[in-house]
Amino acid sequence: VGSSIAYHLTTMGCKNVAVVERDNGYKHASAVLSAGGIRQQFSVKENIQMSKYGIEFLKNPAALVVSSHTDYKEPPDFQLKENGYLFIASTQLGLSVLQENNATQRAAGVTWTELMDQQALAA
Repeated sequence: VGSSIAYHLTTMGCKNVAVVERDNGYKHASAVLSAGGIRQQFSVKENIQMSKYGIEFLKNPAALVVSSHTDYKEPPDFQLKENGYLFIASTQLGLSVLQENNATQRAAGVTWTELMDQQALAA
């Protein structure tokens, strides 16, 4: 979080921003080593927008090399893999929630999700 704040402050013109980090190449940092994911299937527009920004941010690590005060001149390897998520509704209420969320996602510009019925999943 601190590195993200520092990066964004510098892109807004702030001067004298520093991050104190033992692993200044982020090769052993927990974010890089985690098995986490970035999803965009939220029900709130702002959360979807933040996720969309985050994924685009991580797709361009070369833009993150902003200082000559590091031993690392190569962009960080985020090991980003876009594998996707599967959400299954087992009730009509659950299906309604997924449909409503999908409409919110589409309105926020998410075009890569798909609602599938039982037959499509079985194919």
